[in-house]
Amino acid sequence: MSEALVIETRREDYSIDQCRENRCTMTVGELKALFEDLCLDDDTPIYTSHDDGYTFGSVHMSDFKTQTLDCDDELE
Repeated sequence: MSEALVIETRREDYSIDQCRENRCTMTVGELKALFEDLCLDDDTPIYTSHDDGYTFGSVHMSDFKTQTLDCDDELE
């Protein structure tokens, strides 16, 4: 049996602004710390889970993009 990291994802809003108004999200630093704390092998695959595990997805390098946010908006 092999191990995998599954990220339970959710659809919450229609824009980043709506997400920011209603809740906080993890930071890059928090995500790095989580990965370090999990002590997983470097070759552990990562998947996403949707709809309470009804469907799954894979994660690719091309899935990560940066976006410039309005400087007037404060991050929580």
